[in-house]
Amino acid sequence: MRVLRRCGLAGLVLSSMAMAQSCGGRTLPNDDDGTLPWGGGSGGGDAGGTSGAGGKTTPTKGGAPTKGGAGPGGKTGQGGAPTKGGWTGSGGVPSKGGTTGSGGTISKGGWTGNGGAPSKGGTTGSGGTIGGEGGAGGFGGDDCFSLPNGAACDDGDYCTVIDYCSFGTCVGTESPCTQYSDSCTYSVCDSAARKCLKQVVPDGSECKAAGLCSSIGWCSSGTCVSMIGDCSHLDGPCQKGICAGSFCTVMPEPDGAPCNDGDACTSGEFCSGGACMPGKPQSVCATSDGCCPYSCSIAADGDCTPDLSIDASYRGWWRQGGVPNTQNTYTGRLSNSEYNSYFVFDLRGLGNTVKAARLLLEQELITPDFGVRELGVWDVSTPWNRLTNSMQDPQDRIYSDLMSGTRFAALSTSASQTGKVASLVLNADAISAINNSIGGYFAIGVHVQKYTTAGDEGVRFSKDTEPRTHRLVLDLAQ
Repeated sequence: MRVLRRCGLAGLVLSSMAMAQSCGGRTLPNDDDGTLPWGGGSGGGDAGGTSGAGGKTTPTKGGAPTKGGAGPGGKTGQGGAPTKGGWTGSGGVPSKGGTTGSGGTISKGGWTGNGGAPSKGGTTGSGGTIGGEGGAGGFGGDDCFSLPNGAACDDGDYCTVIDYCSFGTCVGTESPCTQYSDSCTYSVCDSAARKCLKQVVPDGSECKAAGLCSSIGWCSSGTCVSMIGDCSHLDGPCQKGICAGSFCTVMPEPDGAPCNDGDACTSGEFCSGGACMPGKPQSVCATSDGCCPYSCSIAADGDCTPDLSIDASYRGWWRQGGVPNTQNTYTGRLSNSEYNSYFVFDLRGLGNTVKAARLLLEQELITPDFGVRELGVWDVSTPWNRLTNSMQDPQDRIYSDLMSGTRFAALSTSASQTGKVASLVLNADAISAINNSIGGYFAIGVHVQKYTTAGDEGVRFSKDTEPRTHRLVLDLAQ
């Protein structure tokens, strides 16, 4: 037969044929054989009720005592889910022969709701400790277990700030210790000591010496040291940097002291009120003095730079017998034939008068590898469009034109100059011809004036369409 009884306020207890119920400390015999009652009252039910009045443990048949609380009379009702304020779950079951506990610990399954403290568990009857394994306390209100990501929290680490919840864990960012942050010290955070500690950089490290005349120093035991008095960064043509106290300042040079204004084309500069006054303009044409006076040209003064460089627009050669080539520039003798080369420059965009000019020719090939060749640069009277035409000239007038008339410059060269650029200063006749050609084309012819052998001998300034330097460098009047 199965009996259903209500004990206390809410607990439900089931009994079998061989069991009895304990309610409120009273022993109720079962309906079958009236065996002896078990000790210990019921644990706290849903409402966290108190234990019984300390029922005695009575031996079962055979005289041996049962384990305290092991029988069904010691089971509590199922612990309910906590409400705000929370209570413990299942009450303890009295252990064998135990003494009265001072209140049950939270059993597994129960937790504190919303940070509340757990209700006091029921006390066991005399002689029994609370049975069951005591549960750990639940998560408090500040813990990230029940808070959303980004919620504020405290991870307990002194060296972190702005702590926040991230997937159930409280994390923070490293605390910036800045108490010690000069050139030779820095700060570190000590979590255990809960403070920032001072550290020093290695001795000899470079540092900024504050308040000293030298901007650069070195660290020594956490202090920046420097040699005082270096203020040369303030020096100028008519002033000198000096150390006054702890800082650099400027002292002007005496008026009338010589100075240099940085202009190579002036001389006789002098100081006045801490400033360098301009000197007289330079008028001597001299190479390597860094100055190109207005009256000097690139031909007379190697310091003068050209105002304009023009590369050849056309190039080629005419062979003896009136045969042209509009790409190759071989000049000399080859297989019993003579060759003269030409170069044409476009001056249509030139507006200023030319004061001086140089001709730059790269010597791509020189043969043979011994002896010195003498070449001449000549004026050309043949119109540029006929000069650059591939139509033959049986009368050899063009071939002859490239080596006669007025000579503009001369070139002496040998095999050692192969691959180098010859720079030829053009004479006054060439300057006049250039100025007369402004707005049109200017052409020159090149011819070997003197051979060193009776065989093949010559200079090639470019082969076919390969890029080489064939340039006219002009110094223009202002």
